[in-house]
Amino acid sequence: MQLLGNPDSVAVNLAKLELRFCNLDYETISKLLYHAPPNLKHLVLLCWDDDRDYHGYDATECPHLCPLIRDFSKKLVHLEYAASTVCRELFFDDLEIGSLRHNGITTGLGTEGGAIEGHEKLDTHAIGETVQACRRQKRSKHRTGRIKEAIATAKAQSGGTTTSSLFGGGTNANLGAARARREAEVLLDEEDEQRARLIQGSKTPWFRRIITWHGLCQPNDTWEEVQLAADMEETGVEWVVANKDLGVASQHSHGKLPITLEIGRAFEEKFDFEPGQFCGTQASCEESDPEPDPFDEL
Repeated sequence: MQLLGNPDSVAVNLAKLELRFCNLDYETISKLLYHAPPNLKHLVLLCWDDDRDYHGYDATECPHLCPLIRDFSKKLVHLEYAASTVCRELFFDDLEIGSLRHNGITTGLGTEGGAIEGHEKLDTHAIGETVQACRRQKRSKHRTGRIKEAIATAKAQSGGTTTSSLFGGGTNANLGAARARREAEVLLDEEDEQRARLIQGSKTPWFRRIITWHGLCQPNDTWEEVQLAADMEETGVEWVVANKDLGVASQHSHGKLPITLEIGRAFEEKFDFEPGQFCGTQASCEESDPEPDPFDEL
C-alpha cells in the first residue's frame, strides 16, 4: 500500500495488478482503490471466501465497495472482483436506483442469497426502461452543461464588443457563443465515439468477472436484477457474474441473450468465452501448464 501511495515509487507505472485470494478487509481495499496507479488497466481483486469469518455485510462497520468498484472500473480493460457480497450498485448509481424508487418499481423481492421465492416476479422490462431513461437524461444534462459552460467562457472572453458589417451591427459575444456551441457539440460527439472505438478496437477484450461468495449486500436485493444490470452495460464489454451461494453463473453482453454457465466454469482461472458471444476481437487464452484450481476445495 505504501508503494502504491508513493508518487516516486515504480508502482505508479503499474498497468496490471493482481491480488488473488487475498485476505483484505473492506477498509484496506477502499484505500487500495484510492491509491491505485493512474495507468492501471488490469485489476484482479479476489478476496478469499472464509465462511468462518463471515457474519453478514454491515454498512455501519465497513465502506460499501460496490459503488467504488463501479466508478473505478470505468477505465479498466480487465476487472475480476470477488467478495463476500456484491449488489446492483456495481452497475446502478444513486440516481438510477432513485429513479426506480420514484417510479414505484418493486425490486426488493430477494431472500437469502438473492433468490426470488414464491409467485412474485421482478419487472425486468420496467427496470430496464427506467434505468435507460435515467441514463439518457444524465447524458443530456451533462451535454447541456458542457455546452453552456463553453458558451459562457466564449462570451466572457469576447468582452461584449461589437463589430459593424454591411448587414448591420454584430455582437462578437454572440458570434463567439455560436462558434463555441458548435465546437462543444463536435467535441462531445468525438468523446462518445472515442469511448466506443477504444472498446471495440482493443486488442485485449474488455472483460469483467464478478463473484459473490455469500449473496448480496442488501438482504432483499435479487440476483436477477444483478444479471439484468450486466445485460445493460456498454456494448463490447463482456461480463461473467457468479453467485456461489445460489450456485449460479452467467455470461452477459449488451444486446445479446445471456448465457447460463456451470458455476465451475465461472471460477476457472482463465475464462474462455462461449463461441460467438464476444463482439469484436475474439478472446483467447494462452496455453500453460495445468495448475491446481483453488476453487476445487470450495
